Amino acid sequence: MDNYKLTNEGIQELCSSAETYLTDNGLDSKLAKRNVLTIEEALLKYQDAFGTDLEVTYKSAKILGQLRIMLFISGTPFNPFEIGNTDDVLMNSLLSSYNTALPNWKYKNLTNQLVFNVNKPQKRSLLSKIAIAVVVGSVLGFIARFLPGGIGQKIALDYVQPLGAAYTGLLCVMAVFLTFFAVSLGIVHAGDLTTLSSMSKTMFGRMLKITGSIVLILSLALTPLIDLAGGIGGGIQLKTAYDALLGFIPSNPIAPLASFNAGQIIVVGALFGFTMLYLGSKVSTLEAAFTECNLIAINCESFLSNRLIFYYVGMNLFTLVVTASLADFVHSIRIIIIVLAAFALLMIIYTVVAVKTLKCSVKALYKRLMPAFMINLSSATYGSSFTTSIEALFACGTDIDYGSVGHNVGGMLFKPAYAILLLVGTVISAVNQGVSFSIGYLLTIAILSVILSIAIPTIPGAAITGFTLMFAQVGLSQESLAMVITLNALLDFFTVAVNGFCLQSEIMIGAKKAGRIDITQI
Repeated sequence: MDNYKLTNEGIQELCSSAETYLTDNGLDSKLAKRNVLTIEEALLKYQDAFGTDLEVTYKSAKILGQLRIMLFISGTPFNPFEIGNTDDVLMNSLLSSYNTALPNWKYKNLTNQLVFNVNKPQKRSLLSKIAIAVVVGSVLGFIARFLPGGIGQKIALDYVQPLGAAYTGLLCVMAVFLTFFAVSLGIVHAGDLTTLSSMSKTMFGRMLKITGSIVLILSLALTPLIDLAGGIGGGIQLKTAYDALLGFIPSNPIAPLASFNAGQIIVVGALFGFTMLYLGSKVSTLEAAFTECNLIAINCESFLSNRLIFYYVGMNLFTLVVTASLADFVHSIRIIIIVLAAFALLMIIYTVVAVKTLKCSVKALYKRLMPAFMINLSSATYGSSFTTSIEALFACGTDIDYGSVGHNVGGMLFKPAYAILLLVGTVISAVNQGVSFSIGYLLTIAILSVILSIAIPTIPGAAITGFTLMFAQVGLSQESLAMVITLNALLDFFTVAVNGFCLQSEIMIGAKKAGRIDITQI
């Protein structure tokens, strides 16, 4: 441990030590500087609050391959990441883009404790790992098919498939905790944002209506592919739809967790969130505990969906080839075709609306938005494009307050591409499984697609959480889930890119209607 004064010189020395530690442990110098910037911003806030007389204790450690920097500052409780104005919103968005989650703050033993977790970038990209898994799994499966005595099928069914089932079981468990805490904290934090200004309330309503409208239109467009009991005309049974809505209310506190019921988990999480929002500072300790639990859930889910997903893809393809189930896999390719077509149409619509609203050319619009789109497409993570995205908004003349709040609100709430992916993936999987549809069944899928798109966090492989809960809710098989998770390994890149494009466009369109953008700069 080293001690530094909370002066400008002391902060610079501490930041220099932190940067040296990060680069010495293999972090790229550019990424190291970005992470050090978050440390510097936090320390400057403490300097403003406490003055320059206090000391900061600095400690670094490496835990399970993750680099960790810890700061200890004695004094009264002060959370530098608590939202108090739009500058704090921008800072928190910046910190989120550089780390797995916001740095963890807690007050213990009369000391403010800050923990910065820094993930080292992988030597090989996730896309390349998935490509290797597809090739290796397919080749090994083809070889195993010709092993004598049915050995290949025995390996696939008795060993590989159960291992994949265990993986999806872990996903189910983490999805429950992740969704519960994400919904609860999302409501609390969104409530904090709405106290800043009316513009965040306007954004929330508009973004929710847009996502809901997209899902409704797409649900109607998918009806020719399904056998909808009673048709879509006068045969609609309102009682069925009513029962589907009542199914979101849990009968007891254990049922949602035991059955992985997504709707009920969201309802319980929302109940906790609104109650915490109402009680405010009275439950600050509980909010801090929820924040820490959410951090644990995010890291566990990120490990499962980002570090292990390519193994799962390889195992699943191995099983499909050995058991001659490739026909089912090819049948599911419709998910990719429909999702990508819907994504393309959504981008075209946003392009037309943005060009008309902002009175600019398509070339000028794409010149601003495409850099962030391409970064998202190649990385499948929002954080990697944050700086490029926010700079593009400001370069287009968007008011800094409107742009920063829009990014924070939109990052939590506006994920239309996820809603499309969840809706199409679930409907086509149900059709492939031979499920008999009803209005209530389709309504449940549509509602959950909207809610889960908001509830799931913006981390790599986030859609896996949504699919896991969705399939458990609507009664689809583990085999169908394995199929759609395999396809999602590819679609995740497009989903993140399209979401980012729609968010940037929506912020600028909303800024124009609110008079918060200078369109001459586009």
